[in-house]
Amino acid sequence: DFSGLGFVANNDLDCGAGLGVGRIYKSMATIFFNRGCIQAGNNPADSLAGSSQNGLQLSLFSGLALKLDTRRSIILSLIVFSAIAIWGFFLNSVIEFWFLAWMVAIVLGGSQALSRSLYASMSPAAKSGEFFGLFGVMEKFSAILGPLLFTAAGILLGNTRWAILSLIFFFFAGIALLTRVDVDEGRRVDQAED
Repeated sequence: DFSGLGFVANNDLDCGAGLGVGRIYKSMATIFFNRGCIQAGNNPADSLAGSSQNGLQLSLFSGLALKLDTRRSIILSLIVFSAIAIWGFFLNSVIEFWFLAWMVAIVLGGSQALSRSLYASMSPAAKSGEFFGLFGVMEKFSAILGPLLFTAAGILLGNTRWAILSLIFFFFAGIALLTRVDVDEGRRVDQAED
């Protein structure tokens, strides 16, 4: 079992969680809901089940994942993350912070599992090292770009609330890019390569 603070510290160092609020959110998500190994499959519900042993997260999202395809589920999670960032802008109390962290925890494990699952479904098995190597490099870039934008917005606008709100840019960029991905064609090319 990978749960606990040791996994949080290791995950923050290895996965580029960044600094500040993002690290707190990721740590809370890891402690509460990301206790198992993520399984890459084609069924969103399988991915959600593999990402969490928590019944609450599974019951909230497994039915939804069965109704939506993987791409739409990821887009929904990006919309929820945008709403969380907006809520973070208006945050006024400690209890709100805990609810905000809970919402991130509910969405984070499933969205990561779904993203890896979708990526794996379009990656030829013979080239999985190359594809996931690129995935890892992009993950490291996000560990640079996220804190860079957060810091720049905080300094330029003089308030960390605006810095939190500025992160919506990445969520919208992700939605825009994901809507342009032809998943069926990607899976067809994957099958042709194998």
